[in-house]
Amino acid sequence: MLNKDTSKDKSRERGSGVWVVEGGKPKRIKVVTGISDGIFTELVSGDVIDGQEVIVEAVSKPKGQQSSNPPRMF
Repeated sequence: MLNKDTSKDKSRERGSGVWVVEGGKPKRIKVVTGISDGIFTELVSGDVIDGQEVIVEAVSKPKGQQSSNPPRMF
């Protein structure tokens, strides 16, 4: 029998989700997405509250984390 650890890092959960600011810290919330045009995506359901701050971009990476993609060359 497998013993599932419920205290695992929630940031690694699969499925659609958004990051919100709660108590000054980022928190992941599961959502169900609808249609998208590549710029805007409809949120069909989830626990996002109207007016809640949503994180849309990371300003910097944690120390020691390497970029997954090399710089683009044009």
